[in-house]
This record gives sequence, structure tokens and C-alpha cells, in this order.
Amino acid sequence: MKKIEKFNKELCKIKYGWYDKEGRLHESLKEGNFGKNYRMQYIDEVKRHKSAICWDLCEVEREFFKKTDYQFITVFAVLKKFKRKPCHTFLIFKEKDKYCWFEASWSKMKGIRKYDSLEELFDDVRNNFGEFTKCKDYNKEEIEFYKYGKPRDRIGCNGFYIHCMYFGKRIKSCKKLFK
Repeated sequence: MKKIEKFNKELCKIKYGWYDKEGRLHESLKEGNFGKNYRMQYIDEVKRHKSAICWDLCEVEREFFKKTDYQFITVFAVLKKFKRKPCHTFLIFKEKDKYCWFEASWSKMKGIRKYDSLEELFDDVRNNFGEFTKCKDYNKEEIEFYKYGKPRDRIGCNGFYIHCMYFGKRIKSCKKLFK
């Protein structure tokens, strides 16, 4: 667990930012036409640039956890009712009888949180997601969670949403998420 905690601290130092098709850094989703110009970074670019969004960081996390004995999943959380469909990705791993939320992107929630159940973990995400998205009329019951696999390299914004929501699996029940 010490190795995971050290890794989390390293990732938490990475600044928020995304790179467009031309390789320019943008420190906000509001600049640079994110929806049209975003391209997921390669893992080595994230490490070199020290800037990423949650989508990029989840792939760095996936690479790390694949080399461990921990069971893990990556999760896409989204509010589909809003025009811009605010979302967040994060990794969950299992340590003995605990479920751990590994967070390195969402400023307020950075770190590793442990829960007795997946339901408790998802409730924590729901209870804090409204503040994260800054959506008016936020209803925590409208958030949808998807378990998703590794996306293709250099995927764009629309492609990533499609990958998670149509090729991922909507989480309606916490049963069988971990074998």
C-alpha cells in the first residue's frame, strides 16, 4: 500500500491541463475548444508534461495498477441531462475487504479514500459531484456510472464519451464489479 500512496502523491502534483491536436497546453476546459480539439495524451507525455485531465490520469493509473496484484476498475461518472454532459473519471481498487477510491485529479477529493462497500464509495462521489460540476439543479440521483476499459490511443472528446457510455458497462448494481 505504501507504493500506491507514494504513486498517488506523485500524480497529485500534476497540474490540471489538456493538450490540443497542435500540442498546445490549455489550463481550462473553457479555452481552446476542448470538445473539438482535445486528444488524450500518451502516458509518457503525461509524465513529461506534468499536466493532465482526469481522463489522461486514469490511463497512467491503469498502467500502474496492471503491474500490481490489486483488482481495479476505471469509472466514468456523467450527468447526461446537461448540455455539456459534465463528467469525471477515477479508479477504484480493492484492498482486502475495502474499496479504495484513487483520486489524483479532482482537487477537493485528491488522495486515497477507503470504504466498506462500493455503495458507500459511489454515494460519496454523488454527494460531492454537484460542487465539482457547478451545475444548477444538480440531482445526485441523475449521475450515471460506467465501468470502462482502455480507450484507443489519442482518442478525442466525443470518441471518449462514446467509448465509456456505449462500449463501457453502465453500473446499475455494485454486485460483480469485482470478482
